[in-house]
Amino acid sequence: MIRALLLLILLLSILIGCNNDNDFETNNPTNPIKDCTPLRPLSDPTYEILNIRIGTWDGSTIISQSGEIITVGSRDIIGMTKMSLFVTDENGGLIREVDFNVPEKNSRALSLSEDSVGNLYVIGYSYNESRLENRILTIAKLSADKDLQWIRTYNEGEDITGSHIGILDNDIIVCTGERDGDLVFLTITDSGDEIVNKIIESESYASPAGMLITKDKGIIITGSEDRQLHLASYNENAEIIWEKTYGPKSKAGRSTIELENGDLVTVGRITHLQGNTNIVESQNALILKTDKNGNLIWEKEIGTEEFSNDGQSIKKNINEGFVLTGYSIQCGYTDHFLYFINDEGESINMVNYNDFGAVRGQNILKLPDDRNIITGSFNGPSFFLNVDNFGM
Repeated sequence: MIRALLLLILLLSILIGCNNDNDFETNNPTNPIKDCTPLRPLSDPTYEILNIRIGTWDGSTIISQSGEIITVGSRDIIGMTKMSLFVTDENGGLIREVDFNVPEKNSRALSLSEDSVGNLYVIGYSYNESRLENRILTIAKLSADKDLQWIRTYNEGEDITGSHIGILDNDIIVCTGERDGDLVFLTITDSGDEIVNKIIESESYASPAGMLITKDKGIIITGSEDRQLHLASYNENAEIIWEKTYGPKSKAGRSTIELENGDLVTVGRITHLQGNTNIVESQNALILKTDKNGNLIWEKEIGTEEFSNDGQSIKKNINEGFVLTGYSIQCGYTDHFLYFINDEGESINMVNYNDFGAVRGQNILKLPDDRNIITGSFNGPSFFLNVDNFGM
């Protein structure tokens, strides 16, 4: 009876964690729950727990120029939901926390970025009662001392979720969001004034999931188009430079990084179905390497039969290869993973955690000593993990 109650609580917490802020896609194929015993890692890591509902994947935690780890999300304070910003050291020790919101509205932060002088820009959305309806694109600026400078809303009445934000120049801030599958593209000044405000409609269901500003000032949008992985490059005026779709279907892109030579590496997932059914045979993390114009160099998938995997965030190691995190589903449980691959996308080491606590890895960041910071959702709040490339 007690075990059944604990299982019910876990499942409810996972459902609460999937808050539709670019979380799990609603049109995924059916993934049957097998009758099995969950595998456990050789040693469970020690987590720090942050009292914050973390924002979106690969954008809700950054390492600041001063070496602080900054995570954004939201939490409930005296009957209101507020944007929250947690500053920690590299071991997850809390340094400072800041809460803010649009006056008389609930607000949730999903992503953040830092400019060259340490100012922070936070993007998300605000709402009155139901966060699933009539979302208002919301952006805030905080000083290097983490004091709120301003908070503004955009495109009210359009039901837009602000998802990612980046710095093109110190006086041009690039913001992206989603409106019913369409890409919302907004650039603003450092005081919040609009420069470009455009909604790019999709002919088929699109899911803009990640944004990257490259060294040559291209704006790369990662996502899905007609259930295929999709990359598109825009300039600061929201004009398309190039776009590529990578089939076959049942692929999704989550986030992209740029290498020193300008090549791009994208992480996501690929789903294999049973024959002509809509039942999942297997699902693996997917890694694509392309040149700076999106031309495919190689494509690899990584995973095991025991887990259904979805890659969310990837980073280049100081020495060999890459590390990526995301979430795995096994025996009905959702948890996070750490995969270590070489420069050609081949597996070196795979760790699938199963601790019945941490639900999903969302961000992976590299420290100067080549260790990794992983953050993600943890049954309501968020987890913070500092591990090497082998998960230790």
